[in-house]
Amino acid sequence: MLNDSCSENNKTIVLLRKLEAVLGVHGTPGFSVGESLTLPDFKIFIGFTTMVSGFLDGVPKTILDEFPNIQAIRKNVGSDERLQKYYEGKPGPYVFLKSVAATIPE
Repeated sequence: MLNDSCSENNKTIVLLRKLEAVLGVHGTPGFSVGESLTLPDFKIFIGFTTMVSGFLDGVPKTILDEFPNIQAIRKNVGSDERLQKYYEGKPGPYVFLKSVAATIPE
């Protein structure tokens, strides 16, 4: 359920829907472009993981629930072994980012 700041006509929701549609046309499951990780995949992972992290007031953690392409990219990047290895042993927000993939619904 979206709160007032994330209502159906909110600019953020409108833009998320547009991105979701573009990913559906140009992406493949788990990737924004092609069939391997690219910079846009990492940008989606970091940007949208921050969005739903609870750090931003007024943005519900469920805001991305209706966007399966965005969620698939977040899960794919977050579960990548190379990224997991990079975050291993790092303090602070890295601990949060390392655990993201496990929290994204299938």
